[in-house]
Formats: sequence, C-alpha cells, structure tokens
Amino acid sequence: MRGERETTALGLVAQFLRRDLSALLLALACLAVVVGCMFALAAWASTLMREIITAHSVSGLALHLAIGVAITLALTAATFGRDFLLVRSSTRFASDLRMTMVARQLRRPVADVTSAPAGAFISRISNDIALVHYALVRGLAVFAPNVLTLGALGTALLLTSPVLTAVTAALAAPMLALIAYFGRRLQGTTRGSQQQLANLTALAAECLDGAREAKLFGREGMLESRFRELSKTHLELALGEERAVALHPAAVTLGAVVGLAGLVFMSVWLRERGALSDDALVRFLVLLGLAVGPMQEIARSSSTVARFIALMRRCVELLHAPVEEDSPTAVVLPRGQGRVTMHDVRVEYAQTGFTLGPLNLHIESGETLAIVGPSGAGKSTFIDLLPRLVLPASGCIRIDGHDISQVTRASLRSFVAVVSQTPFLFSGTLLDNLRFSRPTASRTDVMRVARDAHVDEFASRLPRGYETELQPHGGNLSVGQRQRIALARTMLADPRMLLLDEPTSALDAESEQLLAAALARFSAGRTVVLITHRQALLALAQRVITMHAGRIVADVSAADYLAQRAAGSGVAEATAPNA
Repeated sequence: MRGERETTALGLVAQFLRRDLSALLLALACLAVVVGCMFALAAWASTLMREIITAHSVSGLALHLAIGVAITLALTAATFGRDFLLVRSSTRFASDLRMTMVARQLRRPVADVTSAPAGAFISRISNDIALVHYALVRGLAVFAPNVLTLGALGTALLLTSPVLTAVTAALAAPMLALIAYFGRRLQGTTRGSQQQLANLTALAAECLDGAREAKLFGREGMLESRFRELSKTHLELALGEERAVALHPAAVTLGAVVGLAGLVFMSVWLRERGALSDDALVRFLVLLGLAVGPMQEIARSSSTVARFIALMRRCVELLHAPVEEDSPTAVVLPRGQGRVTMHDVRVEYAQTGFTLGPLNLHIESGETLAIVGPSGAGKSTFIDLLPRLVLPASGCIRIDGHDISQVTRASLRSFVAVVSQTPFLFSGTLLDNLRFSRPTASRTDVMRVARDAHVDEFASRLPRGYETELQPHGGNLSVGQRQRIALARTMLADPRMLLLDEPTSALDAESEQLLAAALARFSAGRTVVLITHRQALLALAQRVITMHAGRIVADVSAADYLAQRAAGSGVAEATAPNA
C-alpha cells in the first residue's frame, strides 16, 4: 500500500509538472550547460597544470585564466537560469495543487465535508501546501539537478580511473543507507507532526467560532488549557521531526568526509605505485572536488524530499476522497410541474443507529406541505433527500416521474431550492450575496426580489446600501435580515420547488410576518415543503405531515391539524415545537 501511494503521489507531481513542460525542458538545457561547464573546468585545470604552469608562460597564463573566467561566468548564468525556472515551476505546482484540493473538497458530499473540522482542511491547503512548495523547490532546484550532475561527474570519474571510482562507490554505500534510513524515519514524523498541526488549527478555529459561548459560560480558561495541551503534543512531534532533519545531513556529511579522506589516500597510494598518472590524478581530484558540492546538497535536500513524499501522501488522501458524480446515463430534469413521489425510501445512519423511513408519500404539483415533529424526528433529512444532499439507502424518489438518482445534480438543484434555518452569507457585498444564486442576474431583477423579500427595507439604511461589505457570516446583520437575504437569493434562482427548514424559528413576530407574506407571494404555483411549527407559516400549507422517530405518523389537512392543535389533542399535541 505504501508503494502504491508513493507512485500515486509521484504521478500527481508529474501530472502537474507536465503543464509547465517548456520551462522544465529549458531548465534541463541549463543543467546540461552547468554540467558541461564543470567538465570544462576539470579539463581547464588539467591543462593549466600541464601546459601553463610547467611552461612558465605568462602570456599563455593570462589567456588561460581568461578562459577559466568565461567558463565560470557561463556556469553562473546557467545555474541561475536552472534555479529560477525550477522555482517558478514549483510555485505553479503549489498553486495548482491548492486549487485542485479546494475544487475536490467542494465536490465532496455535504455529509463528508461537514463531518470533518474545517480547520483541518485549512491546515492542509495552507501549512501542508507551504511545506510542499518549499520541499519541491529543494527537490527540483537542488536535489534533482545535483543527482543528475553527480551522475555525470561519476561517469567522468569512471573514465578517468575505474579503480578509484569503484572505491568511491564502496565508500558511498553507507552514506546511501543512512539517507534511506533517515528518509523513512522522517516521513513518519512529518505525517504525525502535520496531522497534529491540522488538529491544532481546527481547535483554534473552533475556539474563535465559539468565542461568544466561551465568554457566556466563562470557559475561556478551559479552551486555553485544551489548546495548550494540544500545542505541547504538536511541539514534541515537531521537535522530533526537526531532530531527524538535523541529524540527517550531519550523519551523511560525516560519512562523505570519511569517504573523501579514503579516496585521497587511495589516490596518492596509486600514484606512488605508478598506477595513476599526474594528469589523471589532477583530473580526478578536480572532478571529485566538483562532486563535493552536489553531494553536500543531496545530503541536505534528501530530508526535504522525504518530507515532500509524506506531505504528498496527505494531499493524495484528500484527492482520492469520494466526490459527487452523476450517473453516466443521467439526464437533465425538465422544468415540469413539481410533483413528488417517495416509495419505500430509507436513510440509515450507521454511527448513530438512526433510520429514516420507510417513507411513502405523494406531493401534488403546486401543493404546500408542512412537516412537524419533535427534534431528531428526521425532518431536515427529509428535506435534504430532495436535492440529493443525502442519499437514500433504498427506495426511490421521483419528481414529475423522473427518478432523481438518474438526473444530473445541476438540473435537480436548479429545480429545487432550500432556505435553511441558519442561512450562510459569503464574504463580499450585499449585492454579491443576493446574486449568489444567479451571478448573471441583472440589477433590475435583483432589486425586484429584494423588494419582494423586504431586503430593500433595511438595505437602504446600510452605509453603502447594496454595496456594503458584509462581515463574516453576515455578522453586521440581524438574524431576520440574513433570513430575508436568503429568501431573496432563492427567489432570484426562480426554482420550481421550494424547501424551507424552520426559516422563521429565530425571528421576531414582525420579521416573521414579513417573511410569511413574501413566501405567500413567491410560493404561488410552486411546490413547497416547509418544516415549521409557527402559526404564520402553517397557515400557508394545505397539508401537514407529522414525523416521529424517522417515520410519518400522521398526514392530515392543514385545517384539521390546526384545529387539533387549538384543541390540544390528537397528533398535534405530540408534536410540540422543536428548538
């Protein structure tokens, strides 16, 4: 499994880097120039030793030194080009990976997204991606070029002296073993440290989101203590990771120094016995000297490469998470009448043991159906079934005769719109939020629905009207104002079916009356499913079904339900308003 994940991670890197193939090929050309310049410097040094210094030629020395400077300048320019191009590709890779992860997360089922802390995902696209970027820069700009350079220099060393090259390979074996050992160890510590950092980020986000409750209950100290303990755990893991990072190059460098000492000794020993000429010795030592830099960079970068593999595995885990996908044979749901039929529909929650259904129900086109029942009865799950935010374990739901599991989600969700109990407002202006359901809507259309939903009444009092920037989650608006915005953007989408989940439960009487009046106008001719216990909204319904423990226990006319409720008897008595 581990090998499979590594292959997948490396395949993902290759997939992204192919998008910047021209820059990578140019960087490879620069690398070829770098290696060529290194070989030229080795030949230049050998010639300098043999022909210039021994000949005591001053004019020849000046020319030869000028050639050496030119080679060095070419080496410097090619090195800069190689590094710049590789860093640019690494930066684009990190940006593309972040966008892909966010896009993948947005396509995942709602239940999967909401079941995990948002802070953990934020940590992945911020902390993990930042480290991936750094590691890839080191890997592309430092590790890979130096591995290639070292390979080319190794070939040159082999041609110069096969015996010394064999000794070099033997002395390098322990160094390679150290690199492999520390790499495996570092991958484990990196994954543990990053996972703990994700937990820490998630807790920090939770502390900020729950700041109001923490103050009201006087539990700031308790949250601070939880954060401190989690932070200590992360610190221990991070220090373990850094110890592995620090030991890695130190141990490898020590092995390299011992190996170089052995090589120098063998070189001198072979020369004294006539097995190695002075010219070959100079070339070998120059090439060996040029190889020292790449070896040191490989030693320092190999720990970063090990980190990169661990981080990419975490990214691959998210990119392999299941997403919402339409059936290959899915069709577009026509804009029909909005008639709904449920046949033996069941939803099962394995973790809680709760089962919704079996549900057998028919909703006529243009009918307003109210759903009542205690908390935990399954009312919100019922609502989520229709836009396929929740998938049934068995049974069939049809809209105008079409099985909704066989229609495209896009067409279904343009047919059905939901107004929830706590609508979410996005960052941006009031106008941006109103247009969220239909970004291409004209300002005239937006103003029309704003008036119909009574948004215009408070928008005119905002500092910049519809261009006012909203605080996170609409913090500078009241609950009633946020609810009216949610209704207005739903009206702008012009759905054929409207689903409302306790839309007035947190509103005062005046706001509730305004919202009820707007709903009455907008729902005319549309199919409406409404979860509520409020009198003002129940008056809009033709039928009321009562749910209890995941089942429909009553299905009566709205007039009969309200009469039972007024009398305090029957099923209505068992369905006291939920919180």
